[in-house]
Amino acid sequence: MRIMTPTRFLRVVSILAVLALVPQFAFAQLPVESQQFKLQGANSGSLILKTAATTSPYSLTYPNAVGSVGSFMYLASTDGTLAWSSAAGGDNYTPIWDADLNGTGGIVWVDPASANNPNWSLTGNALSGAGKLGTTTAQAINVVTENKTRITIAANGAVGINSISTSAGSATTIGYGVGHTTTVDGALDVNGNTDVDGTVNVNTAASNASATNINTVGTGLVTVGNTGNELEVNAATFDVNSATVTIDGTSTITGTTNINTTGTAITSLGNTGGGTSITGELRMASNAGTTGQVLVSKGTSATPAWESVGSAIGIRAAGRKETGGSLVSPTAATSVTVTGITLQTNDAIIVTIDGGNSNIVANVATRTNSTTATATDGSFVVQLSASYAGALNYLVIRGQ
Repeated sequence: MRIMTPTRFLRVVSILAVLALVPQFAFAQLPVESQQFKLQGANSGSLILKTAATTSPYSLTYPNAVGSVGSFMYLASTDGTLAWSSAAGGDNYTPIWDADLNGTGGIVWVDPASANNPNWSLTGNALSGAGKLGTTTAQAINVVTENKTRITIAANGAVGINSISTSAGSATTIGYGVGHTTTVDGALDVNGNTDVDGTVNVNTAASNASATNINTVGTGLVTVGNTGNELEVNAATFDVNSATVTIDGTSTITGTTNINTTGTAITSLGNTGGGTSITGELRMASNAGTTGQVLVSKGTSATPAWESVGSAIGIRAAGRKETGGSLVSPTAATSVTVTGITLQTNDAIIVTIDGGNSNIVANVATRTNSTTATATDGSFVVQLSASYAGALNYLVIRGQ
């Protein structure tokens, strides 16, 4: 039998008193204060809530409802109020902050492909109006594939496609769409090989006076046209001032065509084994000539001119003139005047008489030269040594 001593009795009474007070502390309204609260799991570690290191008191007020699946808790106000976000509306939705939500701001979920998404989606955006993609500062924007810059839009608006200056790859740049038209307004500067399929309109606007330059600084050959097709130029003026222009196939040019009009290089037409076929008038200095005339060279740097065959070989005039007289007196002299011819100072005049009468001598007595090299207002007088009723023949040979 164990005897209860006074000391043991006091210990028992103290334990009973503490046990009696435990329910009161458990349900008391007084806060339990601690710098750190730790929940220990049986096998999964622990969860620790710890106060921030601050000298000012603060509070966090948890929402009084359970959040829906997919929502998360965030600080909804500067007074420490916590709130649940709304659940996402679908797969891949993105949370963003909306400062105007409920007048105080809050978290909202947006579809990444919708018009309400402030960011561009990889699957496209359902925009209700024009969007904006790019920079708001004076910086360029690059489009990259395979970690190589393919397209660069400079800050000044210049667009470079596979440009060497942008360290681009060696991929071929194709600037056309099947069944569509590529229109270039303004200057088009093309260096290197350019493959164009379909219709290409260059500088079609009447009000656009910009020049179109193709390979102006390069040394490569510019080839226009291909086998089995035609090159048709129907602009008002087709001006080609390049050093070399090679056209393969049939070329149809309507309207005025100026070739090397201000240059000094030789313009060649025709090719070996082929030739040059010209229909219509062949004009020299806007002169098409008259029937029977031939084209005569006027020497270096001079425009050829149309002339009669006689003029071309040095004969200015040739003809036959009746004397109109009779054998009135064997000793009387006869004179014959020839008018309406082209005659210059150095021209020679040859006169013969019909019948082979060697007793009659014909001499040019006087001559009046033409006012110009082509005028037909010249004349000369032939003096015969005796009366002659036949005809005389004359030949005017151009002087050197």
